[in-house]
Amino acid sequence: MRPRSEELLASAREWLSTAEATLRAGFPGAAAADAYYAIFYAARGALSEEERHAKTHHGTWSLFGELFVQTARFDRDLYRAARVAEERRLDIHYEAVAISQAEAREAVADARRFIEAIGRLVKSM
Repeated sequence: MRPRSEELLASAREWLSTAEATLRAGFPGAAAADAYYAIFYAARGALSEEERHAKTHHGTWSLFGELFVQTARFDRDLYRAARVAEERRLDIHYEAVAISQAEAREAVADARRFIEAIGRLVKSM
């Protein structure tokens, strides 16, 4: 694995750990936002393995979809979950939308599944 990909995947795992701890502490909004960043850095790690990079969140997701989802190398449902996580994070950060503990648990579980799937994807490259 490329060193930069390793760094990005380590960051994804750290964000996931933070999301889990924040969820346990009773802060669902922060946990869901952190879960999104776990997903985002995992996606960037996969792109890095292909020596591809984007400057924005939107660009990252467009490129990820093109390289991995449209080519059936990555699960379309997990990709959709990532996009939902992004929308949720934007609502939390910019619209002060409150989410429930159950929604946050789902967000953290999606992040865990996404990171695991990225790990399998990267190993297959």
